[in-house]
Amino acid sequence: MTRRLRTLLWATRGLVVRLLREPILIRSLLWPPAVVVGALGGTVALALALAAPPRVGVTPAAQALGPALTAEGWVVVAVADPDAAVQSGAVSAATDGAAIWTRGDATAVERVVRRATGDAWYPASPASDAPAPAPAPATLGGWDLFAVPPRLIALLYTLYGAVFGLASVARDRDDGTLQAELATANPWWVFGAARWLAPTLVLGVAVSGTIALIGAILGGDSSGAIFRHAWASVAGATAIGLIAVGHRGMAQGMSTALSAALVAVTALVGIGVRAPQVGAFLPIASLAAGGAGWYPLGSALLAGGASAVAFARSAGRG
Repeated sequence: MTRRLRTLLWATRGLVVRLLREPILIRSLLWPPAVVVGALGGTVALALALAAPPRVGVTPAAQALGPALTAEGWVVVAVADPDAAVQSGAVSAATDGAAIWTRGDATAVERVVRRATGDAWYPASPASDAPAPAPAPATLGGWDLFAVPPRLIALLYTLYGAVFGLASVARDRDDGTLQAELATANPWWVFGAARWLAPTLVLGVAVSGTIALIGAILGGDSSGAIFRHAWASVAGATAIGLIAVGHRGMAQGMSTALSAALVAVTALVGIGVRAPQVGAFLPIASLAAGGAGWYPLGSALLAGGASAVAFARSAGRG
């Protein structure tokens, strides 16, 4: 058994090295994080550039209020006619020291004016108020909005898993590598397990890095659960690809096998959406169903074992 495990580790290592030497594969792994950084980073930068602090107009008679208004986060602008300044949109609020003109929330301006005029009451500053309840998370179709991007990225890598699982067998069958491996004294399932492990490791690391990047930019869902769901999904999809390829090679055409694998992946996503109580236990489906992600990981391991057995049964054909 020790020799078989050693063979499995060396075969997996060799496949990982071969995968990472494929330029098209490297590009496919790097494009998602590049798009994430470009799109999300550009959006955040644009939002920050367009965001401007609120402007308040003060008349010459109210110039003494300037420092207090600045401390409240306002940009103080001198105006002669506060009403006209607000109406024109030049400022969000304006005051002459006694009255306030505003087109929005001017609580901070009111607080400063009331304090300056010695009123018995004025709106409390947020620092002295009781902590406000946390706002409800933004949602999209019932989902936490920040939970959507990492799941979509994980689904993209899941589709990669189905393709990698197919290609890892079909390519080696065509170039003779598979036949050379099967001619050794090792059990055939060892090479099937290696072809499941190698793409799973490569894709798992890539999807984890991309999800962590999304979490760093958006501050969204980067908990351990989403990483478990992602690893379970790429592992399950790779197993589906290995099972779907059967005895085919690239020269025989992969459209049927690829279609079958993608249909299986889509069906599992549908289960997660329509039957989350079931999908929470299945790889790929759990991306939509949610949960802690431990059960899908276990199911993915079983799927990997099944794919190694399926590989062993079909390895000598074609």
